[in-house]
Amino acid sequence: MSALARKAADFENWEAKLPTRPNLALIAGGKFNQVAGLRVPLHGSSPVAFVTICGAFLIMALAAVLVLNTAVVNRSYEMARLQNKVQVVNQDVQSKQEQLRRAQASLPAQAHELGMVAVDTLQIVDVSKYAAEIANQMLGDVGARG
Repeated sequence: MSALARKAADFENWEAKLPTRPNLALIAGGKFNQVAGLRVPLHGSSPVAFVTICGAFLIMALAAVLVLNTAVVNRSYEMARLQNKVQVVNQDVQSKQEQLRRAQASLPAQAHELGMVAVDTLQIVDVSKYAAEIANQMLGDVGARG
């Protein structure tokens, strides 16, 4: 028998070489419903677990919504409080600016009452020229006492 003939024979008998599975058998004693002449098994679990999980999920979702809503409300109150503070600070700034304008407007009159005169040019006094002379006078005064 040639190699090609052997392969052809093996190919024809491929179903015989498959592993066999054991036949399935019904186990007596199970609970079944009769539907359209067929025995249909009842569900093995009750809906209590499903309802419990759904209820827990619903409660957690409601708690999360409550926490988020509370946080949003707290932020809203905080924002309103800060806006009130900003308004108070703005009013203080405006009152201080008004006081400054009034003080600047009355400054020439107060200077005139004190006998000050307006000057067109600025004059600078350089104290560094006299610092050595003043220091010598002070040291001379200290030496004369001692």
